[in-house]
Amino acid sequence: MWSEEIFYGLFFVLEQHYLTLYDGSFCENFYGLKRVRARVANPKQSALRQVDRNRALFFLIFVPWFKSRLELLYQSRRMFSFANQIQDSRFLQYFPYFHALDEGLVFLFQLRYLFSFSEYFSPALLIIGQKFERLTMQDMKRHAEEARSRAKVDLQSIWESALPRSFAGKIGYILSRLGTTFRVYAKWVVLICLFAFKFLEWWNSPGNVLQNGPKLPVPPPPPVPQDPPGSRCRLYRVSHDIDRNASA
Repeated sequence: MWSEEIFYGLFFVLEQHYLTLYDGSFCENFYGLKRVRARVANPKQSALRQVDRNRALFFLIFVPWFKSRLELLYQSRRMFSFANQIQDSRFLQYFPYFHALDEGLVFLFQLRYLFSFSEYFSPALLIIGQKFERLTMQDMKRHAEEARSRAKVDLQSIWESALPRSFAGKIGYILSRLGTTFRVYAKWVVLICLFAFKFLEWWNSPGNVLQNGPKLPVPPPPPVPQDPPGSRCRLYRVSHDIDRNASA
């Protein structure tokens, strides 16, 4: 029942971490992109502010969550109406048009962005005034240095810095520091889990020839070759058997 909320809650933590550190979502940073402010006169002032990150987070998390809840509501009410042969509210009549309009608008924006007719990849970016830019070499070096500095987590130093705290405070402080380190490597953890999931999905799929191919019967072993009559090998074996029987 709460699977959508749990998923988007974890997604919220991940996206907030990446927006705070890299000015982009997890997928955008994976493809070497970052978000900048589009409506600024000076390009040097195009870096995201905290209010810009909050707006991006709203359209990355809450808007998709709201749309998914609407889709689930539409499916449930549609099944209820079909089972009871009744006409439900106007929601069932107008939601498909709303969904088609939303998908068509997103496709139109992406098509215009593909042919460089617009600098906004989606309607959400137009509303919040943000656009995509490629990560520069300076950005990559800065991110790598910051990741290395955050990844140096020494449990002894963590415990010493947590000495003035209570025992519960120490445990919470250590877990928070370890959680920060986990978020640094979250990209690779997600990639490994995704690869493992897709491999298991392929291995157990009906189209896997190695797993579900036709099972051919094991052929019997070949017969023992027989020496033709009068051959040297046959005469030698006959004489050898006679000598062995005579000695016995």
